Amino acid sequence: MTPTIIIPEQGAPGVFAASSYVVLDRCAVTRDKVDINLAVACMMAAYFVYGIEYPRKLKCTLLFLERYVCHLPTAGKLPARVSQMYTLLT
Repeated sequence: MTPTIIIPEQGAPGVFAASSYVVLDRCAVTRDKVDINLAVACMMAAYFVYGIEYPRKLKCTLLFLERYVCHLPTAGKLPARVSQMYTLLT
């Protein structure tokens, strides 16, 4: 059970302008198409609300989104790779 953002539109001018859905266990979490900002927020909320652990392969990416994009407090120390990525981008 992993929350996923689906961008169904082909040929959209960019991922940020595209309409998206968030699905969890093959069920839509969002009722209508939402922009990518709301889709990321809904995906992160689904992990929190349903107590879903981040998949191992996505953990650093999701921790980066959690801490530096959504500005959420993180429990415990961030992996060095996440902090290094933030430093490279700023």
